[in-house]
Amino acid sequence: MKLSIDFMTIESLMQASQEERINLIIKKMKDKKIIVFNGQFDPRDEAALIEGTMKHVNKQFPGIEICSLSYEELNPNMSWPLKLKHRLIKLLTGGRSGITVIGPAKIIKEIKREPDRISLLTK
Repeated sequence: MKLSIDFMTIESLMQASQEERINLIIKKMKDKKIIVFNGQFDPRDEAALIEGTMKHVNKQFPGIEICSLSYEELNPNMSWPLKLKHRLIKLLTGGRSGITVIGPAKIIKEIKREPDRISLLTK
């Protein structure tokens, strides 16, 4: 089986309504694609995505796997001036820096969040 990965900006996704975002992601998951976003999902958006996904679960679509890392987690040894700069940027941009990986549960065997990376094992 071929593995398909879409790399998307979180900003392009956030221009749509929450319902449109959920439908777009579910469609990509049903098309057996893994999505990598250059930002972190808001916890409310992540919860809405999981709730929306549960409505579509059946034998052909067992659900999704999702994992996020923040910029601070990716760079734990930042100096305090860099931390201050990043927090200011985070405040001005809505705090979406980091990375998020979403994939269909049918393809992703294991997704593990480690201190400085996300490890993904596919079936």
